[in-house]
Amino acid sequence: MLNTFIFVFLLGGLGIYMLILWAAYNAWTPTTNSLESKNQLPFSIIIPARNESDNIIACLQSILNSNYPKSLVDIIVIDDHSEDDTAKKASSLNMANIRVTPLAKHLDKPINNYKKWAISVGLGLAKYEHILTLDADCTIGPNRLSSLNAIYQENQALCIAGPIQIQTNGSLLGDFQCLDNAGMMAITNLGIKTQYWHLANGANFSFTKTIYNQNKNKQDGQHLASGDDVFMIQSIAKNNASSIFFNNHPYGLVDTAAMTTIKDLISQRARWAAKNGQYKQIKLNALMGFIWVLCFCILLCVCISPLYGLIALTIKMMVDTIYLSLILPFFKISINSSRRLLLSAVHTVYVAIFGVLSLVSPSFHWKGRKVK
Repeated sequence: MLNTFIFVFLLGGLGIYMLILWAAYNAWTPTTNSLESKNQLPFSIIIPARNESDNIIACLQSILNSNYPKSLVDIIVIDDHSEDDTAKKASSLNMANIRVTPLAKHLDKPINNYKKWAISVGLGLAKYEHILTLDADCTIGPNRLSSLNAIYQENQALCIAGPIQIQTNGSLLGDFQCLDNAGMMAITNLGIKTQYWHLANGANFSFTKTIYNQNKNKQDGQHLASGDDVFMIQSIAKNNASSIFFNNHPYGLVDTAAMTTIKDLISQRARWAAKNGQYKQIKLNALMGFIWVLCFCILLCVCISPLYGLIALTIKMMVDTIYLSLILPFFKISINSSRRLLLSAVHTVYVAIFGVLSLVSPSFHWKGRKVK
């Protein structure tokens, strides 16, 4: 009797899960608007960087190689106490529109939220009203800034979240991150378009300096190492949700490499999970809680009633596989259905584990630091 009840509960949950993913897909229609504009806004690009010697040149070159006028681009690299030659390499390009500033000049004691402080310092140095934040291990395409300019010009936007594309080397670990990211990008877009919840990624996040200054002291989770992006967009959304947009133009993508080891991936995801318990948006918390409960109950059912549990898991795997097959073309990535099925099962375990971590908010090591 108990097994039957659990199975019926899971079937109902899977039905709701399918509706959420269907809504995310329907909202995902990529923007195809023209990028041509009579006016081109100037942008200040803030890049917090710590120990990014291997990536900083490629990041900066991708900006310099864009089709946007260099005279309208102000690049600020905030060197966050790097233990390598990140700052030296960034300075070696010797371009007038690239400034490299050590974060140490603006801090007199150790803190927990270094990246948030770096962005704040960058905002103080920024020449222009419109800001784009990038991670130092990311690269942009030649039309990235044009796509951003078009949204600002057409919509009077105050804040624009953008999609991330994780480049996979074809390994299971890389493909897992790629699929997880693609699925979340569509969920992020759905929340912003419906104004139900607001998520963002600091590796591709834009806002006006004015709206940042109005909200910088109103953000939740200011003490946490992570969340410079999500807490800012959620703070803006309290009074300006209709002025927040998601840039799902094909040129809006920012590329970054996948984590190459399980240890690095766990550290990254623990950092992300640490902020989840601080979210104040009820619908976002309900969504995250629902998906965690669904995944946890599927795994529990597998243990106590293997037949029912495996049926529920198989249904979820098929739903995930179909959903991702509809989303992945935007990212120009092809991962075969058998691998998507396998990684859906892995993702179910992943959600169950990191959902617990989001409740306990663990400390973690990131780039040689132990933070929380």
